[in-house]
Amino acid sequence: MNLFLIFIKGFLFSLSLISAIGVQNVFVLKQGIAKNNVFLVCLICVIGDFLLMGAGIFGVGKILGENKILMLGVGIFGILFVMIYGFSALLSALRGSTAQKFNSENTHYSLKKSVLLTLGVTFLNPHCYLDTIFMMGAVTMPFLLDEKTFFWLGCVSASGVWFFTLGFFAQKFSRALSSPKILRIIDFFIAMIMAFVAFTIVKFMLLELH
Repeated sequence: MNLFLIFIKGFLFSLSLISAIGVQNVFVLKQGIAKNNVFLVCLICVIGDFLLMGAGIFGVGKILGENKILMLGVGIFGILFVMIYGFSALLSALRGSTAQKFNSENTHYSLKKSVLLTLGVTFLNPHCYLDTIFMMGAVTMPFLLDEKTFFWLGCVSASGVWFFTLGFFAQKFSRALSSPKILRIIDFFIAMIMAFVAFTIVKFMLLELH
């Protein structure tokens, strides 16, 4: 297959996974609104995808995919992770606590805290592993080495475009997005999305473990 087409396929496949709003995207959006080290936050997310996607595409995904117990563990942890995140967002929406934090400037993090939180939502988020390692590993199993390489580059390129666009878009329009009403709407939206993500993980696990 033409390697350029493989690159485009990887780009589009990765974009379709990343653009489905999850924990990591929500975090980047909020850091953009708060103007917290946006470039560094986006860069860490892209580097994380670079490593996780590479692991999935070049063989780790196949190994993990064959371990049903490990997959079940990741799935259960993922469901709990997103449900807790979603419940927290719902409480914030009902109480207006996110707006209160913005108004009191409690959302402005130090460089160290931004790095640690970004690493957390990247590497402690089981949904990232399901997307990057399990799914990408499964899709690229029939590929040759050079095809996997170009698919991987396409995936990482999509990650870079998405996260930097999301982060700097949120930073650009932070004044409008940080109004109490908008923040409550965002929190409600996050809660609904997290419930949907939990549902997709359950569906994925049922299909893979059947």
